[in-house]
Amino acid sequence: KVALCKTAPKDPQTIRNTPVLVLAGLAFELEAMLAALGPHVSGDQIVFHCISDLSGDETRLKTVSDRIAARTCIKKTGLLWGPEMEPRNGSVPPSAWTISCPFRQGVTAARRLFTSPRFRLYENNDLLGTEIAAALFPVYAVGCGVACTLGYKSPTIALFVTRSVAEMARLGAVLGANPATFSGL
Repeated sequence: KVALCKTAPKDPQTIRNTPVLVLAGLAFELEAMLAALGPHVSGDQIVFHCISDLSGDETRLKTVSDRIAARTCIKKTGLLWGPEMEPRNGSVPPSAWTISCPFRQGVTAARRLFTSPRFRLYENNDLLGTEIAAALFPVYAVGCGVACTLGYKSPTIALFVTRSVAEMARLGAVLGANPATFSGL
C-alpha cells in the first residue's frame, strides 16, 4: 500500500495507515507539505520524495531528506528520481529512475511497488549524492538545451555531458557524497 502526497492530506487516517508515502511536488511547496503531514505520520513509515532541491547557507547544505527529518518524525527517507515520463501516442514510453535509500527495507518496498516491464529502478544507497545530482541536473540540462539550440552536434553535446558528470562528482565528493554515484544516474 502506498500513498501519493502532493498537498496537505485530505484523509489523515489513510496517511497514518500507509507504510510507504511518496512526496511529490515543487520544492517551494515542501515546507507546507511537511507541516500538514507532520501530525499524521509515524517514525516507522518509509517516505520517498521526488523533489530535487538543495537549500542551506554557507555553513550547512540541507537536502530534502534533511528537511523531512527535521520537520517530521520520519527517519526512513529515500529519493525516487529520474526523467519525466511524457505520454506519447497515448502510452508512456519505457523509462528508468534511480531509487536511493540507505535502508534495504526501503529499496525492497520501492522495487515491489514501482517496478514494471516498462519502468526499471536502479538502486544505490548514496542518498546525499543522489539528492545533489538531482538538484544539479536541471542546470546541466539547460546547458545541453542551449548547445542544441545553438546547433552544436552530438560530439559536442557528449563532451558537455561528460564534463558535467565529472564536475558534479567533484562537487559531490567535497560535500561528502560518493563520486561514483554521479556516473550511475
